[in-house]
Amino acid sequence: YIYPHDGKYDLAYLVRLSTSEPEPGYWHYFIDANSGKIIESFNAIHEAAGTGIGVSGDEKSFEVTEQNGRFYLADETRGKGINTFDAENLNETLFTLLSQLIGYTGKEIVSGTSVFKEPAAVDAHANAQAVYDYYSQTFGRNSFDQNGARITSTVHVGKQWNNAAWNGVQLVYGDGDG
Repeated sequence: YIYPHDGKYDLAYLVRLSTSEPEPGYWHYFIDANSGKIIESFNAIHEAAGTGIGVSGDEKSFEVTEQNGRFYLADETRGKGINTFDAENLNETLFTLLSQLIGYTGKEIVSGTSVFKEPAAVDAHANAQAVYDYYSQTFGRNSFDQNGARITSTVHVGKQWNNAAWNGVQLVYGDGDG
């Protein structure tokens, strides 16, 4: 790239780096091609407010993350984050096995706007934030482990699975049997 900087134009490389710890980031670094020094850097992920309608028809507001015009059910303002995923009705036993063995969480829930149209995910995400805030404000807790642990929720586990659980890794929610 020819990068305008301090009234002149520098030959530069653009290096993009995705991170998940200590928080999600999509960092862009402009590196001076001659000196190897960082000219400028920025994180292309932004926090935003999202909304959606829950399973009972109530509107909820919650924190989400925006990256390049796409919104994710990812809140990086609480502890190490609160994230919500979709298991796409994967069998509950298989889902639990995969989550414990390889950390499988399901499919990321993405929206083209800050409005989410997945009621189960809206409830799981908003309520995880509410529970985090309750324990933080009432008991001074920093997540469930007192070290800011990431809280992961996954909805649509199983087919007509009439349950919700902590599987040792994350919160999992079935759709019920109707």
